Amino acid sequence: MRVVEDFEDTTYVVSITGNWTRTNATAATGSYSLRSAAISHNNSTQAVVQVPAGAQGMTFAYRVSTEYFYDVFEVLAGGQVIFTASGESDWVQSPVLNVSGQSTVTFRYTKDTSDSAGLDAVFIDDLTFITPDAPPPVVVGATSASAGSGTSMSITVPSGVRAGDLVLVFHSDSLGTQAWNTTITGGAPFTLLDGVRSTWGSNRATATSIWWKIAGPGEPSSYQLSRPNGGNSSVTAAVVIRDAGAELRANKLTGSTTVYDVPSPGGVPFTEHDLEFRWVVADSASSSTREFGEVPGYTEVLQQQYSTAIAAQLVYAWVAGPTRQVMHELWSGIAAGWHGWTVNVSGAAAANLVARPVIVAPGAAAIHAATW
Repeated sequence: MRVVEDFEDTTYVVSITGNWTRTNATAATGSYSLRSAAISHNNSTQAVVQVPAGAQGMTFAYRVSTEYFYDVFEVLAGGQVIFTASGESDWVQSPVLNVSGQSTVTFRYTKDTSDSAGLDAVFIDDLTFITPDAPPPVVVGATSASAGSGTSMSITVPSGVRAGDLVLVFHSDSLGTQAWNTTITGGAPFTLLDGVRSTWGSNRATATSIWWKIAGPGEPSSYQLSRPNGGNSSVTAAVVIRDAGAELRANKLTGSTTVYDVPSPGGVPFTEHDLEFRWVVADSASSSTREFGEVPGYTEVLQQQYSTAIAAQLVYAWVAGPTRQVMHELWSGIAAGWHGWTVNVSGAAAANLVARPVIVAPGAAAIHAATW
């Protein structure tokens, strides 16, 4: 069930207090949205929204026109910031934010001590609260592993896995001049969802494979990855999802130009409470250590590096509508070869999981389209 406030009239479907006001200056849909109040430096303005009984998720369209990094839009639940944005953007759909057990959520715009930019305002529209008709898929556990050169490696099976759970394994390899034909075994058989191998630099390549399966009644303690032609360095993640639906879809971006932020493409969910995973890989021949920063609106599952050669980040969020490209900031180091993946896992009862045809996003030319 969905409760939607579109701000098209003055009779709101949920209680909203504070000093934000309706405006017809801009809107995601229709003619009206809710706008932050005009404030001076070192002040804040907020709208406090009552959460409908039983609501578990919340999503909204937003537009920011602020001084990047310093004048900030935040969403708070239980006194904790659960979403943040700043800078200049067109209308963007938020991920689904968890509001289970909350009585109110607060939309807040805060200015620092000096300077302004753009319209100096934040707008929200199509505020939606979701009470799922079926349990949403949840992340039960995750593990990661890394390895240097060699023909095999293993990854520990996440604890808590049980028959009927969906298991996803993400594997990326810095190959040098080696071929790409890694496979995975252990317990119920795996199916390859998608994979890609891309070249960069002088005789170097990066490869990523994503596998899935429905766990059987007796999963082993680890999965084995066979790399018959070896590899220079690898990073791997395994994640267990409960109450997954019957569909999977993968979308990818690859690049071979030097970047300091790795993009993952937008996704298209199947239901109003899909899980969306984003796996990004930075591959480089340099000696600098890589670490990824936080991704607004997403929960980090893990990061994994091997030495200074390759690094990966896995994040997720519940999503109710199409999402846009996201930039994953490298706090240190660079990526000379990189991959960005978005995998949508549908909601609803887990049974007969199938993989939808892969949608291939545009290549590295889209890197500058990010709004985060």
